[in-house]
Amino acid sequence: MNRRAVLVCFAVVLLVAAWPGQVGAAERLPAASPVTRSVAPRVAVRLSPVTPAPGDVMITRVTVDAGATVTGEFAGRVIRFAPDESAEAATDTEANYIGLLGLDALFPAGAYTLTLTTVDQAGNATQTLRPVRVLGRRAYLENVRLSPALSGTLDPFVNQEEALAFAQLYAGFSPQKWWDRPMQWPARGKVVAVYGNRRAYNGVDLGTYHSGIDISAATGTPVKAAAPGRVVAVREFAIRGLTVVIDHGRGVFSAYCHLSQADALEGQMVNVGDVIGKVGSTGRSQGPHVHFELAVGGVPVEPDYWMRVALP
Repeated sequence: MNRRAVLVCFAVVLLVAAWPGQVGAAERLPAASPVTRSVAPRVAVRLSPVTPAPGDVMITRVTVDAGATVTGEFAGRVIRFAPDESAEAATDTEANYIGLLGLDALFPAGAYTLTLTTVDQAGNATQTLRPVRVLGRRAYLENVRLSPALSGTLDPFVNQEEALAFAQLYAGFSPQKWWDRPMQWPARGKVVAVYGNRRAYNGVDLGTYHSGIDISAATGTPVKAAAPGRVVAVREFAIRGLTVVIDHGRGVFSAYCHLSQADALEGQMVNVGDVIGKVGSTGRSQGPHVHFELAVGGVPVEPDYWMRVALP
């Protein structure tokens, strides 16, 4: 092929490449639709204490996208969340929640998993797992000698029935938070028994522990509400005797037991320091005192710390 023929062929190739509807048409196809990327939901978790122990209140703070809801589960128990007023002001794009869960005095030490479920405004659920190590707690065994008149309180059925009644009371949850300071001492007197020790009565070990603190005082000494709240029970129990139970909101309750007299009514709103009863020796008691319990998230916890530091 001579030089002239080569030039002609080359020109034909260029013409075909530029002709509409041919090879160059591929360059004019519509641009591909943008790829939709799923954005992971914002879930920031802060746990206090980081390594809780039996008797502690496990405080879980969560920051999520605005409009999302949060539920939690720990060791088979549900954590209920409420807006966290103590957190820094949330932006338009985030929300802060707080959940309180008590660990009872006999809670087994070991490794656990905190499971949080976040549901966004579109109904999409996301799980967040957080490992938690629970420390051990030394629990001493106290042997209490009861008078024959109180031997009936050792009946396992009686103990189980009362434990169920208090579990039902402590399972309540009011979104409103009524306290704003540390719990106040309910009575003037001497602490004669502390929280957390296991107890046997007349050599009978019921597998229980002392669920509060005992304050010895003369019969008739005023017993005062440790914090504001709503009275949810004024009842006579076989073991705790005449008892007043107050709901302080957010799953926090207090109980005042062995009273000789109750000066509060169920459904009544009380303020911190209001007299709700008088010291007595009813129920499984061998002397005048008030047994004071603080329950958080369904179980009694160590009350002493929260009488110096405010629950969040």
